[in-house]
Amino acid sequence: MYRFFQVSRSGSCDFVHRLGRPKKDAALTEIIAEQRARSFRTYGCRRMWLELKKRGNYIKT
Repeated sequence: MYRFFQVSRSGSCDFVHRLGRPKKDAALTEIIAEQRARSFRTYGCRRMWLELKKRGNYIKT
């Protein structure tokens, strides 16, 4: 089966183990999608980052 789908055993096992985990950035993704809809998809990376920073929901880089 692994040969047929051309995947490694370790990769497929890792994928199966990740299926049940909650996504760590799910809340941030929701906020970005909401803001993107509000701005009619006109916000780029910088404006989106500034909006997230203003709300206090940003990742420090």
